[in-house]
Amino acid sequence: MEKNSKKWFYLAIFLTSCGVFVSQIVLSNIFYFVLQNDFRFFSASLALLGLGAGGIFASVFFKKIKANFPKSLSLAGFSYMATIVLPYLFLREIPLYGHNTVYIIILACLAGFLNFFFGGLIISLIFAGTNNSIFKLSFFDLIGAAIGGMGIYFLTDSLGIFSAIYFLFAIGVGVFLSCWVSNYGFKFNKKTIVILVFLAAAILIIAKTSFDIKCSSQFPGFVKEQSNSFSRLCLYEFKKTKDYYQFNISLDILYTTGFITKNIENVRKPLDDFRNIIFKIANYKKVLVVGSGAGQDVSRALLAGSEEITAVEMNKLMIDLTNSFPQDLGKSPYQDKRVKTVISEARTYMSQNKEKYDLLLLAHARGFGNPLGTQLLVPQKLYTLEALSEDIDRLEPNGTLAIAHFMGTTAAYSRALSLLAAQRGLSPEKHLVFLASPRENSEMIIFKKNGFSSEEKEKIRSLAIQDNLAYYDNVIKNLESWPDYYKIRIITDDMPYQMGSYSPNATLYLNSIPLTGSAKHFIAIVLLFIASLTITILAFLLKSKNKIKNLGIPMFFVGICFGLAGLEFVFMNKLTLLLGNPTYSHIVALSSMLLFCGLGSLFAANKLAQKNIRKLIIAIVLVILISYFSIENIVRALLPLSYLLKILSIIGFIFIPSFLSGIFFPIALKKIREENNAFMPWFWGIDALAFVTASLIISLIAIFYGVKIILIVSVLGYLLALATMNNFEELN
Repeated sequence: MEKNSKKWFYLAIFLTSCGVFVSQIVLSNIFYFVLQNDFRFFSASLALLGLGAGGIFASVFFKKIKANFPKSLSLAGFSYMATIVLPYLFLREIPLYGHNTVYIIILACLAGFLNFFFGGLIISLIFAGTNNSIFKLSFFDLIGAAIGGMGIYFLTDSLGIFSAIYFLFAIGVGVFLSCWVSNYGFKFNKKTIVILVFLAAAILIIAKTSFDIKCSSQFPGFVKEQSNSFSRLCLYEFKKTKDYYQFNISLDILYTTGFITKNIENVRKPLDDFRNIIFKIANYKKVLVVGSGAGQDVSRALLAGSEEITAVEMNKLMIDLTNSFPQDLGKSPYQDKRVKTVISEARTYMSQNKEKYDLLLLAHARGFGNPLGTQLLVPQKLYTLEALSEDIDRLEPNGTLAIAHFMGTTAAYSRALSLLAAQRGLSPEKHLVFLASPRENSEMIIFKKNGFSSEEKEKIRSLAIQDNLAYYDNVIKNLESWPDYYKIRIITDDMPYQMGSYSPNATLYLNSIPLTGSAKHFIAIVLLFIASLTITILAFLLKSKNKIKNLGIPMFFVGICFGLAGLEFVFMNKLTLLLGNPTYSHIVALSSMLLFCGLGSLFAANKLAQKNIRKLIIAIVLVILISYFSIENIVRALLPLSYLLKILSIIGFIFIPSFLSGIFFPIALKKIREENNAFMPWFWGIDALAFVTASLIISLIAIFYGVKIILIVSVLGYLLALATMNNFEELN
């Protein structure tokens, strides 16, 4: 094989891995927009299932494929290019299909699986069918994913999520051309002319195709739509009067309302609702609004006469859309000189800012930019025990913390605040009151740092009666009177998933995602992947001669997959608060892991690494155990640092375990190639299926037992790999 040909194989691996990872990210976001649920693990599962299936297909037909390798690889490259934008052609039509939506989603999933299948086929063929260095191939595989992941976030933040689809097609063209040129070179003949004409036509067609998903028609008066790396917002004109302009910004699942006016007094009446009651209780000079959205609560604070208002909103698009109206209509609350707008994740902002506030308001605040990959429930990072403790610390001695959210969601927050009050030697009955508005499907927990006087409680009770609200000043006693409430656990940073049980006899809806619903489906998916992995391993054993001895080899891959998946999960969860936007924290963490795993793959070519593989596994086990005891203190210490120092610290923290993790997979593949090259695609498929199975099992464990314990699962995975090392000798 010519040296230049080898370079094209490396490029094909790089681009395919880049495309697979970018497809996974884009699909996860668009599924989120369409399905209106945060099952972002689904695209990762779909990708790894497709990659594994591609590897298994290559292994079953390996002899036939290898007999005509150039044609097979080129055909796989063409098929990858042809299917890379296919899922989005289906997904863009979903709002138009009504009850047929489910069939469109199924078609989109099948198209996505098909594309990932061809990606897995290309990678497994190059690994098994060429003489290229396993270590360099593994390096370019991981580096492609790292660069693709990092690049796509910056691209979509500046040009919107749908721009990534055109980028994906460009990657697909690159994959096909690199597969073609690696085998046939630059020969200018009739075939080349046909291919170039076809590509030119395809590029022209794709460039003129719109992949935008149509915004919901729940509101009239659509104005415009914008998206970034983690959200898509649709702006609607809702109501226009001589005094104000009312608009809605739809987030598909939820919406937020804002007002544009020349005089803030003009919107006093439309804003006088359940959430406004907090501003009737007392006058607050200095207010912090968390998750300010389109600025409703900022407007309420302005109307109440607050002098300093800090609005913290993580999604810059939200502020941009709110401020996008012509000045002749009026101005948004963010344009008032008393308002300071902060684009940041709230906990990061408060960790760096030690100011005290008279009122800290979290009104229907929700998290964006949740971790990529394997998540079932949305981590409630703003409402954990630790977060609420930090909120109390940000209050003036006479300050107030108010949390408004949907019916049934505040039980865990009430219990957490009650516990925090008790830990500080305070009486929960004196410091907490609870309000509920069944009419508006909302609840509010109000915590006062130095406690409510009897006069203040009577004032709140009177206001509640006037507005037909439920009022309780003995919150915990009320919660314990309902068994379903009592079952809801307090949310912590290590267990940030809101879990509980739902009873149709309960007065309030106690759990946004009941165990009998989505969690049940998630468990079914976990069992499905366990079954798929088990069947694949059994199929491999049927093809091998020494079945008992060879069982240890797939177990080695299962072990390193659990080890790496556990590290990935913990890093993305624990480092989520450090960069102001969790999305950026995730991509820095994940891209750094992939980059250093790639460097580990290069180091694996060193004979020193191959001779000391057992010692390296023991080393990573020790590193993970050290992380288990130190990671929370490290994250806490990094929070107040500058942006650059935090990025460098994340990279430094991730370097050693990621570098070591990257060594084991290519060394295992090298041993398989030396013993029986026909088994190479098998283990590409087994590795992919094992990783997605590990990720799903790890997610399930984290939901019920916490994030930190996953590091112990990671340790057990690497110990399994250590125990099965001897099985690589004399593979047959």
